Amino acid sequence: MKMRFLRCLLAIIAVTVLAAVHAAEAKPVKYVFLFIGDGMSIPQRMMTDEFLNRTEKRGLLINRFPGQAITTTMAADSFITDSAASGTAIACGEKTNNGRIGMDATGKRKLQSVAEAARDSGRKVGIVTSVTLNHATPADFYGNNASRGNY
Repeated sequence: MKMRFLRCLLAIIAVTVLAAVHAAEAKPVKYVFLFIGDGMSIPQRMMTDEFLNRTEKRGLLINRFPGQAITTTMAADSFITDSAASGTAIACGEKTNNGRIGMDATGKRKLQSVAEAARDSGRKVGIVTSVTLNHATPADFYGNNASRGNY
């Protein structure tokens, strides 16, 4: 089930990237970028876009990207999620309990992230973050821990 979801997630990312390339000039995909605005959803983007339009006469650049997606990342144990559980859902394709980093809901089974799957298939992977690398969202792409408090 997990691998099927990961393959589906990779396929969605690949299709999104390929859709941005003209069919006549189709080239192999060189880069895939996943932008995560932690705690940012449609209302936050709309408000920022409106602010930029009024103050700087330009919109929010991310709103013009050719491929975009919206996800639902509620935790396995709660309707309201934290960054650890939502990051695990995005990175690993499986819902988990709040507080888990790359672990299943029981906290006993390590999950493989899309970054690890890409690395294991010979691709180069980089994780860029505006917070320390051990924060929950970036950590979900490379780490496995039953508690987000175990920095």
